[in-house]
Amino acid sequence: MAVNDKFCFRKIDSIGCAGAESDNEFLNQCFVDTGDLDILRNCEHPKCIALGRTGAGKTALLLKLEDAESRVIRISPENLALEYISNTDILGYLSRIGVVKLDTFFKMLWRHVFTIEVIRRHYRINDEQEKVNVILNLRRRFSKNDNVALDYLEKYSGKLWKETEYNVKEITQELENSIKAAIGDDTILKTFVQGGHSLSEEKKIEVVNRIQPVVDSPHIRELAAVTERLDKIINDEQKKYFIVIDQLDDEWIDKQRFELIRALIETAKDFYNKSKQVKIILALRTDLLEQVYKHTMDKGFQAEKYEDLNLSISWSNDQLIDLLEKRINCLIRQTYTKQNVTWQDVLPKEIDGTETIYYILDRTMMRPRDVISFFNKCIEQATGSPVITQEMIKEAEGIYSRDRYGALIDEWKSLYPNLKKFFDILRNQNYRFTVLELPQNLIDDFMLKHLYDQVEIEDDLSISFNNYADKKINQNQFIVEIIKIFYKIGAIGLKVDKSDQISWAFQNRSISDSEITNNTLVQIHPSLWRTLGIQKYKDESCLSRT
Repeated sequence: MAVNDKFCFRKIDSIGCAGAESDNEFLNQCFVDTGDLDILRNCEHPKCIALGRTGAGKTALLLKLEDAESRVIRISPENLALEYISNTDILGYLSRIGVVKLDTFFKMLWRHVFTIEVIRRHYRINDEQEKVNVILNLRRRFSKNDNVALDYLEKYSGKLWKETEYNVKEITQELENSIKAAIGDDTILKTFVQGGHSLSEEKKIEVVNRIQPVVDSPHIRELAAVTERLDKIINDEQKKYFIVIDQLDDEWIDKQRFELIRALIETAKDFYNKSKQVKIILALRTDLLEQVYKHTMDKGFQAEKYEDLNLSISWSNDQLIDLLEKRINCLIRQTYTKQNVTWQDVLPKEIDGTETIYYILDRTMMRPRDVISFFNKCIEQATGSPVITQEMIKEAEGIYSRDRYGALIDEWKSLYPNLKKFFDILRNQNYRFTVLELPQNLIDDFMLKHLYDQVEIEDDLSISFNNYADKKINQNQFIVEIIKIFYKIGAIGLKVDKSDQISWAFQNRSISDSEITNNTLVQIHPSLWRTLGIQKYKDESCLSRT
């Protein structure tokens, strides 16, 4: 069908916002169900970590869960008083020096917060008397075997009607008071938390040995009893509670972030094992989860034990096309027509021999945010027109490409702070080349250009750079390291065998080191072509159909 003659794109038009938290109108009307929502809503399903890259739709999924379920408790990291924990004299210092393991306390803290939040919400406790009444009623209903759990609630539930932040501070203060009591001597403790320079090594070890048992709280057994009886406390099989935590990738607390998130994952797993009526649901970026495991890895750690918790967010071509058409409809039908509008009504049939819808998808990393962003830039070029032409799409593509390049650097800067420099290796290349075809003089020129830069050495890119500069690895090994990381972030795809398709990391396709050889075909992602000045041979297929 043709779009209504009265319709023209306006400068203020869009098909939604890149961030789901600002996209209420379009998200509510244009949500595409990929099946992930039902999995999260199922309390008997272990998958509780919505895992994906920036823009994959994690936040949107959690927002739809809040719409679908009546008992969702959203806990914001910034309201958890975690900065307070980091800045306390004792815990802050213990975390920085790392001689006392705080993971047990962090797990207890999360478990305490979640348990109290569910009970507070379920019984609608608003003051001290209501709290007392609830515990009295539970004592009448429960057996003597449940006294441990009820004693904990009575003693350590704080002021149940207060906000989460209050309870976090209360339990943290209690731990610090217990540490002070265990040390006994305020002067020794003060000296210790100020660096302990005047204390002997023997005295420092003694202080640590006194603190660790306190941190490994004696309340763990009692709190575990509460968690195990949570379903019984709720006492209504029809009522399911979902505790949702998003924005864990924000810089809400640097010093202890990884330890706290690791403890949070452990707690979510523990709740799944102990309760079928309470589910902890987290949204995590893939790269952040990798950092959590890397920084908190202890002896015997096995990441595969946690894989059952991960719900990887991914999208197919059909799902992204459905999302785009729903949003186009939402924009156009509200004002101009009652008929269904498809992408064919506003876009040209093809561009450079490729069907236009796939031309657009090829330039995304198969994420809703990319599709929305590209189409919005097309709308900006189409102001005053009822359709979007090839020329408008090409103009929008240049702007979009620069944005995607910047977004990719921002997305991975915590892992690869020098990533922008390394993109020089890809500039002005053919869009496809083998590892062997990457010019040796290009690598040498790159090394000379950046040799005297102050290159940070804690990330894999910079370590490889310095290893090559110091002749610890040869040029081929350096190239393989760079290729691996470019693949990981989605900047390139790889074809390791002639019979294979191009593989992309954002489509959950892994490549082992041994598979990358001189004959491995490298394809630079189309979203970067315009920004990096990539040369493309005519009529070559891209990623959407490979």
